[in-house]
Amino acid sequence: MVGIWVNENIINSGGGNFASYTTVMTMELHPDGRVIQYTESIGGGGDWSYDGARTIDFDGQWRADGQTLFVYAAPLPDFTPAATYSFSGEYLVTQSDMGRLIWQRRG
Repeated sequence: MVGIWVNENIINSGGGNFASYTTVMTMELHPDGRVIQYTESIGGGGDWSYDGARTIDFDGQWRADGQTLFVYAAPLPDFTPAATYSFSGEYLVTQSDMGRLIWQRRG
């Protein structure tokens, strides 16, 4: 599981006034047990654009036990289940309160 994992969500509008909005969530699982997750968004259309700054979602520690990913950082009192996970070929698939996410390894 160690590596840099990316989940991309791309929304495109239909019709004549085309617009697109992309959200990229990155989860870095380091071999020393550190985890950092951050989100970046960008979008635009005919007369608007948006380039959001990187937002840190979580910075702490991680471990895996069975098919569960646990995380720990203040104010959590201890390691807490964050998601169940499995692999589908080269993809990491997580299931949590954020729903089912498919992650691609980038590093």
